[in-house]
Amino acid sequence: MMCLLHRVLAIPGSLPPFPPEWGAPPTPPPGAGNARFSALWSDIGDVFYQTCGPTLNHIGWQVRDPIATIWPTDINARHHGEVHWLSEQECIELWKEDTKYIKQRLIDHQSSFTRCTFLPDCGLAAFQIRRVKFFLPGSSSVPVPNKWGVVIPGTSSPTYATWITDIRPLPAALVVTRIRASLETFPVLLSAIMEAANENETATVEVWNLEHDLVETAHQLGGNTGQRIEHLPSLAWYGLEGLDNVKWLCNEK
Repeated sequence: MMCLLHRVLAIPGSLPPFPPEWGAPPTPPPGAGNARFSALWSDIGDVFYQTCGPTLNHIGWQVRDPIATIWPTDINARHHGEVHWLSEQECIELWKEDTKYIKQRLIDHQSSFTRCTFLPDCGLAAFQIRRVKFFLPGSSSVPVPNKWGVVIPGTSSPTYATWITDIRPLPAALVVTRIRASLETFPVLLSAIMEAANENETATVEVWNLEHDLVETAHQLGGNTGQRIEHLPSLAWYGLEGLDNVKWLCNEK
């Protein structure tokens, strides 16, 4: 099924010939069949989905940068001062602005690499909240959050984060879905995130693929960065460029 899925998603003509021993190729439904790339997050390691290619001799989804920076929530957080906590609806409005920011980053990038990303508006980031609200009640003693993000007002550059609660695997973690901060504002933002994490009774705070210029500061604030063994982001590329020449921008939750 996963091998056939490429035939439903990809741009017509972008894949190698369909193996005749597989029978008849699937017919893409309306609205499908024009993707330049697809992605999944593997919880069964980095091998299986790689073997699910459009033919038995081609690679399927390759794991890309499964990096997380993690803080325990019992560290001493700096007092953050004034903040604006975000409801679900306010997060949806924030993601519209964040989408503009990501699009501009794609326009401004200058390198020999092709960059791809998923935009957080139009339901993509909202799905994460809906998923938590559906699965969390009755599945754990961890409460359903009533704060889904935070904005730090009065900063010279936009400073914000949104998040969800993840209970798989336990102990529960507050996983940041979008984050934007400078070196100066990151400590204040992290302190606010820590407050929300403690309120939500999570044991850790996780940021996936934190911006490189913030990693050193993150370590100074008690974080550790390393490779995850769960939720491995995996990319299949259907464009003319080889996957080795593709960078996944804003590879977050």
